[in-house]
Amino acid sequence: MSVEVFFFLLFFYCFFHILFRLINKIKPGVMTKKMNTSKMPFLQMENISNFLEACEKLGVSKTDLFQTVDLYDKINMVQVVNCIYALGRKVT
Repeated sequence: MSVEVFFFLLFFYCFFHILFRLINKIKPGVMTKKMNTSKMPFLQMENISNFLEACEKLGVSKTDLFQTVDLYDKINMVQVVNCIYALGRKVT
């Protein structure tokens, strides 16, 4: 495993752990599934999908959401940031 991949996985885990906790503080119970801590790709992608589902439940527009692969493959990080800002606008 390269250093870049290691640090991305570390960031990814910390980032989602914080977001999962934040969403549960905003509206307890909106996250219907627990966060997977496994490094298996399909479980990490499931975490992303669960986050996006929670964003929708909190009222974030579908146009503000990103695709799972945008974050997982680091394809469209701008849209990921836009989604987080949209979530912030909904909860303030």
